Amino acid sequence: MSKLIKSFTALNRTERLGVAGLLSVAAILVIIKTTMHYWVKPEPVKAEQRPGTLPVQNAHGGAEGIVGDKININTADSAELIAIKGIGKVLSHRILEKRRAIGKYESWEQVFEVYHFSENTRELLMEHFTIQ
Repeated sequence: MSKLIKSFTALNRTERLGVAGLLSVAAILVIIKTTMHYWVKPEPVKAEQRPGTLPVQNAHGGAEGIVGDKININTADSAELIAIKGIGKVLSHRILEKRRAIGKYESWEQVFEVYHFSENTRELLMEHFTIQ
C-alpha cells in the first residue's frame, strides 16, 4: 500500500488530478448502474391484438397477448409465443432459435425436441399453434 501511495505522490499535480477525475467518473458510473432500476421504469410490452382474438396473460401474469384461431408456429413471433400461459421468454427464445436453425418445423416431434415439455405444455402448444 505504501508503494502505491509513493507512486501516486510521485506524479505531478496534473497527473494526480487526472487519476482522481477518472476514479470519480468510475464511481459515478457504478452508482448510476446500481441505482438505475429505481429511476428508470421500462414500459410494459404489449403484443398487437388481432380482431376476433382474446387477450390472455403470459406465464408471469404480465402483458396481454394474442390468442385466437391457431397460429402457425413457423411464422409466430416471440410475443405470440409468450402470450400463451406456460410459455415464457426463455422457452419462446428456444423455440425460435431451433426454428432458425432447421428452417421450419415439419412435425410436433421437432418442436418437442427443443425442450422436455410437460404434457400440459405439449397440449397447450398443440391447442394454440399449428404446423404448416
